[in-house]
Amino acid sequence: MINFVMNNGNWGQCSFARFMLSVKNSEQYFVCSDRQYMDSYDSHDVFYVPLRIADTAEQRRAYITPDIVERVKNNSMTIVADCSFEGNMKYIRDWWHDFGEYYGFEPKQVIVLIGNDSAHLFPEYNVINVDLFELKAHHDLTQGIEPEVARVDHKKFVFLNNQGKPHRLHMVLNLMERDLLKHSHWSLRHHNQPMTADEMHSKLNHELFEQSHNFNNSSIEQLAEKVPYSPDEGTYSFVEHMVSDLHTTVEFAVVTETIYEKSEGLFLTEKTFKPLVNGTPFVICGQPGSIQKLRNRGFDVYDYIVDHSYDLFHDKCRAEAVADEVERLCSVDFTEYQSQIEESAKHNQKLLCDHARFEQDLKRIHDQIEYFISQNI
Repeated sequence: MINFVMNNGNWGQCSFARFMLSVKNSEQYFVCSDRQYMDSYDSHDVFYVPLRIADTAEQRRAYITPDIVERVKNNSMTIVADCSFEGNMKYIRDWWHDFGEYYGFEPKQVIVLIGNDSAHLFPEYNVINVDLFELKAHHDLTQGIEPEVARVDHKKFVFLNNQGKPHRLHMVLNLMERDLLKHSHWSLRHHNQPMTADEMHSKLNHELFEQSHNFNNSSIEQLAEKVPYSPDEGTYSFVEHMVSDLHTTVEFAVVTETIYEKSEGLFLTEKTFKPLVNGTPFVICGQPGSIQKLRNRGFDVYDYIVDHSYDLFHDKCRAEAVADEVERLCSVDFTEYQSQIEESAKHNQKLLCDHARFEQDLKRIHDQIEYFISQNI
């Protein structure tokens, strides 16, 4: 039996440990509230470390004591580094330099959990894909978490952005110039900090959009005056809540995912799963193939009302195509599709509430962890 020791550090609201602990035998999974408590156990095979790309090298190393380093080097312990909150694999080699090479570990002595499906690109590492936000959607639905109460009027769509990434700025400005933002509950908070027009110009001066749209300077200046902006005067805590009454006040959702550019690994976050949880038709301004991945996972993506043909468009024109579809949807009478929308919502929620499916996903990850360890010991 593999024993897991999970440092009770910075797990946050969303980590693989949170879901694994809820279903696995408590005798097999231990939580230490401080690093020194490691000494109270006789032996362990796995030490769990939650990591964030935004962490400094010092923060990443804070969990590792000399005793742990020694155990890893003599193959009596394997580190499971949980990066499943992250989806951009371009950082993994930088992370390995800061962490693995710093301690002199071999790649086989560390298992990396990553949030996208590009493990095959890194055969030199023990990488396992974790669809973390689908697990979170299951957890929040089945735990009966009360929805965040919306204090806003009915609009056509919801369109929330917490960071001013280039593709999000592109979409906000595109919809602003089409005079569509007035039909939405929208936000652009950018860490609740102001953004100047020059900063916006700098972000929009991006090769992805050089052929797709030239924004009016007055639009950029107008938007800069608003940021940070969110519905309900900024008091609505939409970031943390998967289940939300906000979706009952709209007909569809516009999702601007964390990653936009085409890459080998698709990464779908809570932004995509919120409309699936809340039964809302949606479009995704994200990586190409995002919609197809959802179809492959069995989800109903409301094809009878939403034209998702943008899903496989080139990066330089996909955002523009999504904006075109948003404009079309604003003129659609959703009441004509109400019964179909309700059936699609029930299907998606039933899929997300399927305990057998949830436990099968966890078993796959757990079995892969055990396999990698067996190859190392």
